Amino acid sequence: MTTACDCPDRMHGYGLGDLTAIARRATANARARGDVDLLHEAAWNGLVDCLLASETHPGPCELAVAARDGILNDIHQWQGHRGRRKSWGNPGARFAAYWHSDLPALVDPRIEALVDRIATEQVTHKLPRHQADLLLLLAATGSVQAVATARGLPYETVKPQVRQARRCWEDLWFDWEHAHRVRHAKIRPRRPIQHGTINGYAQHRRRYEQACDDCRHAARAYNRALAACGKKGKAK
Repeated sequence: MTTACDCPDRMHGYGLGDLTAIARRATANARARGDVDLLHEAAWNGLVDCLLASETHPGPCELAVAARDGILNDIHQWQGHRGRRKSWGNPGARFAAYWHSDLPALVDPRIEALVDRIATEQVTHKLPRHQADLLLLLAATGSVQAVATARGLPYETVKPQVRQARRCWEDLWFDWEHAHRVRHAKIRPRRPIQHGTINGYAQHRRRYEQACDDCRHAARAYNRALAACGKKGKAK
């Protein structure tokens, strides 16, 4: 196994391709919403810290945990700079003050509210009908228990439905922040024309080009043979 001393771009036997795959998996499995490139960079930072701090050979599972912790630490640090406490249940007054500032808005609040309403309607229309109705009922009632009572269903049945509808709505809302994989169409190379045959004449016709003399002679001979048999020819 190659060590970090033998090859500069490898550490503890892992290559750049291996580390990139681990960082991509950690980014894909992260529940955080945001810029994919920033999450991928945070996962890479966690991998590098783990490799540099480890005295022995770390396993793939250990690297995956390090990449996940790198993303979580980056999110916690970002929220800590904005006043969020370590407790997830109580963000704190400073965090709320950051997002609900009394400073004058750069955009007219009426325009911002109109844009949000239009975007919400567009995203809601893309949802399946049953999920859109479920979220509208949740917005009207305010709780999952009220939705279950209004529909006459058990709470345990409605809760996963609401969770799935919220997840689909968030995926559509943040769809522009995720890079989509570009699928290139496979262009098949053209087969060479079989000159002097009826197949070659047909290839000329499919390509909307003038047939060569050999192919025209072959097509005429083919038509004469078909006429002798009493059948209609394909080429003239």
